Amino acid sequence: MSRIIVTLALVFVCAACSDSASNADAKSPTPDGGGDAARDSAADAPAREAGADVGAEAVPPAPDGPRPDYNAAPNPKLAGLGDGDAIDLGAFGCTSPGAGDGTCTRVTDYSGFTFDPNNHQFLMFGGGHSTTMTDSVFAFDLASSLTWKELYAPTPCSQMVASNLDPTTGAWKAGPAGPYPRPLAAHTYDLLAFAPAQNAFVLISRLFNGGYCSSVGNDVGGPVAHFDLGANTWSFSSVSAASGSNIDAAEYDPVSKKILIFGRSGLGYYDPAQRSWSLAVSTYNGDKLKTSQGADADMNALGYANHMVYLPSTDTFYYFVRGGGDVYALKLDRTDLTKSTLDRVTTSGSAPTHGEPGYAVDTQNNIIGGAVKDSMFYVFDPAGASWSAHALGGSPGTQAFHAIGYDPVNNVFIFITDGSSGAHTWAFRYKN
Repeated sequence: MSRIIVTLALVFVCAACSDSASNADAKSPTPDGGGDAARDSAADAPAREAGADVGAEAVPPAPDGPRPDYNAAPNPKLAGLGDGDAIDLGAFGCTSPGAGDGTCTRVTDYSGFTFDPNNHQFLMFGGGHSTTMTDSVFAFDLASSLTWKELYAPTPCSQMVASNLDPTTGAWKAGPAGPYPRPLAAHTYDLLAFAPAQNAFVLISRLFNGGYCSSVGNDVGGPVAHFDLGANTWSFSSVSAASGSNIDAAEYDPVSKKILIFGRSGLGYYDPAQRSWSLAVSTYNGDKLKTSQGADADMNALGYANHMVYLPSTDTFYYFVRGGGDVYALKLDRTDLTKSTLDRVTTSGSAPTHGEPGYAVDTQNNIIGGAVKDSMFYVFDPAGASWSAHALGGSPGTQAFHAIGYDPVNNVFIFITDGSSGAHTWAFRYKN
């Protein structure tokens, strides 16, 4: 039985609505008159052509940035965690873009966060349609305070107007305090990544930007955006890599040093060094991957708004279909992505039922965990293709959408609970 350890700190956390709402948002028409399928803009069409290397820019090679430091000292506040222990790290606090509106707590709605190994932190950006209009980047300090902080204040609602919008980059041009330009709030799903060589937080999803205090509509979109952690500035590529109808998933590939994007649209790479996008396998063109046995893989079964992780020990990407526990194993042929293989994994055990969850890889124990629902933490063991459910002490409740990550320095999962569970951040250690 997991045991709860004393609350450590009040943290800046953003939480989401119930996972039952996730399906409704993804499937229902928006106030602007279009469902998700209607938002897959024609401007993205060139990127759907198989093999097209879109928007390669004449940028100089990026110098080697700070390198991942997995030998950093563990946080003493987490050192005493035993197998199966959970810690409540505290409740929410943040700055809302409208005075007194309190909406910034919903930045995790249809969104998540990603691990920054260079600076030993998690980075989060989200919100968007029907949630919050906060456009802040949030950072969670794993080395010391175990708290969230905003890296800059949000743009006020009063300045979310057409005259302050750059429609080409999908960015607000100005506000009381920088950095500007900056991306509009958006659902980020599992379409965030960190590029270590560039020391950059990469925002691939620019989907569904409308909301209660923005007057520019829900379909502004925009190209892939980079936040430079050293300069504290945003910059923008010339390519869009996110589909509004298929809502694929992304994961940094440490072998190629590119960001893999995979889902019902197909399979491709975004290169953060060259800021280019290539969709090697395009379902828009009728392309399909093969299984390891040579049969056509069922790409339609991949669904949308799902989550993907990378398991280094077997060099395998795992793609999790929300709601039912279906798992797919993707093995890359990095010399020719069209020769990569996709297999549906036959699993056993207690599969999760969370409506739209995230997962993370525990590299110490070679398992994949997440999908917390009703205080049960779900573990997928790739070696045995099995699911197991683990009760969490302290009754944390349910995970907010894709808001989970794993810290290899401290050997803990960090996740944020949804609004109905109190909007807290929790740490969980599976095994020492």
